[in-house]
Amino acid sequence: MSVFFEKKKVVVPGEVLAEGNFNAGFGTYRDANRIRASIIGLPELKKNYITVIPLQGAYMKKLKRSVNP
Repeated sequence: MSVFFEKKKVVVPGEVLAEGNFNAGFGTYRDANRIRASIIGLPELKKNYITVIPLQGAYMKKLKRSVNP
């Protein structure tokens, strides 16, 4: 059983998080003997479950306002 992620490191869909006898939790799925991320977020290991906490919020571009005299 191996874990391939670090705490507070963002993971992307398809990234291998662990290999072995772990359970796939929220934001993950099992691919043969591996647990992979299904969403962008922060991975977490609790007991024997690996989950991904989703990143929330949308990118909001800052608009420059011009003033016409």
